[in-house]
Formats: sequence, structure tokens, C-alpha cells
Amino acid sequence: MTPEDIALARLVAQRLVGPPLASPRAVVAHLTALQAQDEPGALLSVALRCGGTRDDVRAAFDAGDLARTWPMRGTLHTVVADDLPWLVDLMTARPRAAAARRRVQLGLSEDDVERATDLAVAALAGHPRTRAEILGVWAAEGLPTEAGRGYHLLAELSQRGLVCLGPYRDGEQAFALVAEHVRAPRRLEGDEALAELALRFLRGHGPATVADLARWTGLPLGEVRRGVAAVRGELAAVEVDGVEHLLDPATL
Repeated sequence: MTPEDIALARLVAQRLVGPPLASPRAVVAHLTALQAQDEPGALLSVALRCGGTRDDVRAAFDAGDLARTWPMRGTLHTVVADDLPWLVDLMTARPRAAAARRRVQLGLSEDDVERATDLAVAALAGHPRTRAEILGVWAAEGLPTEAGRGYHLLAELSQRGLVCLGPYRDGEQAFALVAEHVRAPRRLEGDEALAELALRFLRGHGPATVADLARWTGLPLGEVRRGVAAVRGELAAVEVDGVEHLLDPATL
């Protein structure tokens, strides 16, 4: 295949061309995780792939089908809610280690994080709240939230698998407890999780290389190779300038 062939095949794999998928949930399940730092763009990227609207995607969040969280590389992504627990468990070790170093620079202690956790869990129990409301709870108890501290704490709680962005309230997406928003959590560990991640990434984004998958996940290359090796038999392989690219045979 030529580089042009690869580009066209990726458009097909990512459902940017061809028949739309059936629903917002189907879109996100196919792609595993979609970049979601910019909320309007994140909603539209899902809607375009299923022939729907932003309101349809918001409704999927309200129904508990989808969630936004920080599952990889310290960046917000949209995921299928049921996938959130294993994705967060698998890919957040490195971002959390980096965040711990950043925490020192922000002047936040581990005691601050634990207090923020207890206060947020209590405030969110049975009642999703907006970012401003959670920051208000913390500020009322003397926890510093200015200069990026509040964002840092919300990301940390999300990467611990405790909270996520879920339903909408008056047009704004609210944080909810994962234990309440995720109805049927999947639990995959170790090599099983690596294999699932590799297969779904290469089906939804291929033709792609092992290095592409490592960059996308932020995982060590050795772990990524193990995942790919476990599912290689379910994938097609093509070469571009001597470099192997893997993909779903159906994409071809």
C-alpha cells in the first residue's frame, strides 16, 4: 500500500466515510476513546459518525452509555461508560506519576488530595454536580482550587476511577460518581486488557503500527507488543516502505 492508500483506509476505519454507525454508543465503542478536551468538538465528532446531532450524544451521556474522563496521556476522552474502569486502570499509571510531581509545584499535599476525595465523594453521592459546584465545596472547606489546582484534583479523582463527566444539567456536563454512572463496569486486567485495547484500536484506527498504538495509549512499547501479539491472528497486515501496518480485514 502507498501512504495515500493508508490515509484512505484510515478514513474508512474511523468511520469518517462510508455508512454511519448505529448510535453514539456504537461510535465510541468502535473507536474505544475519542479526544474530548473541547466539548463541542467532542460531541460533534461522535454525532457525525452516526448521522446524529449533539443532542443525541448528550442524551447518550444522560442515559449512562458514555462518559468523559482522563483514561490516557492525562487528556480528556469520551469512552463507553462500561469500558471506563478497565481503561483507567490500564493506562493511568504514567500520567498519575507525572501528576504527582506537578502536585508539588501546585503546593498541594497528599492530605489535600485525600480531603478533596472525601468531600467530592460525599457531595456527589446521588447528585451529579458541575465543576463549579465541586470547586465551591472544596473552597468552602479551605482547599485551594485556583491556578489550576481544582482542575488537577478533578483529573486525579477521575484517574483514580472515582468520578467522571456524565449527565448534563442545564446544558453543562456534570461530574458523577463512577459507581453510580457506570451501570455494568467491565473488568479486564493484564494481558487480557492489553489484547482488547490493541484489537479495538487497530480495528478502529488501522492501518496503524505498533508504535502508533504506543503513542496513542502512552503505554510502554513492550506492553503494547504483547497486546498486539495476542490478537495478530485477527488482523490483516500490509507494508508501507517496509513498515508493517495492521488493520481490520473488513476495512480493506
